[in-house]
This record gives sequence, C-alpha cells and structure tokens, in this order.
Amino acid sequence: DTLLQEPLLNDSTNVINATESNKCNLGKTITPYSNASIFSILTFSWMGPLIAVGNKKTLDLEDVPHLASVDSVKEAFPIFRNKLESDSDSSSGVTTLTLVKALIFSIWREILLTAFFCTSIHIGFLHWPVPH
Repeated sequence: DTLLQEPLLNDSTNVINATESNKCNLGKTITPYSNASIFSILTFSWMGPLIAVGNKKTLDLEDVPHLASVDSVKEAFPIFRNKLESDSDSSSGVTTLTLVKALIFSIWREILLTAFFCTSIHIGFLHWPVPH
C-alpha cells in the first residue's frame, strides 16, 4: 500500500517548476500538441523540436512536453468516474463490462477520430499506384 503513495520522481520540485512555467494566464497548459495544426498532428511534425533535442542528448523530464490540461488526470478522471457511476448498479458493484463501457464512452470521440485516420490511411494505401 505504501508503494502507491511514493512519488514517481525523486526531485518533485523541478517537475512543479517546469509545470508552472508551461502554464498561461488561464491555467491551461500550453503544449506543442495543443498548438499544432491538423497537418502537424497527422505528420507528427509537432514533435520535431523534441526529436532534435533527443538527437543531441539523452532526454530529461524537462525536455519532454507536458500533457495538455484536457488530457490530464484532473480533467479526465471525473468524466470517467461519472460515466462509471451512471452505468454501474450499486447492488452488483463494478464489473469488467461496466469498466469497459465507461472507458469507451469517456473517450468515444478519440476512438472515432483514430478509426477515421486508420481507415483513411488504409484507403490511401489501397489506391496507391504500385510500380511494375
């Protein structure tokens, strides 16, 4: 039980300072992914600066961009918990099925977007001209 309460990093002050430096006035975390265009997201070009740093040295935690606030646990967990509580019966408790349903209904937009991208890639490869 005490293992779950231990910090993941030895020096948590650096993490806090790095997190605070990536915040803007509204309390939203500014990340390269959150500012990326749809083309940048599709081609992963928003990761270019990180890859360039990784080519020069071993990446530290300060080099890796933080999650956008919408993707953080503080934002995602309440949505998941609400879906889980609305689907589960208090008498039978939480089952595997209710956990899966809560997870899917919590991130259904992301699942559909990923399915669309995968389908687009597969259609593109099916119609790509093959040299003979």
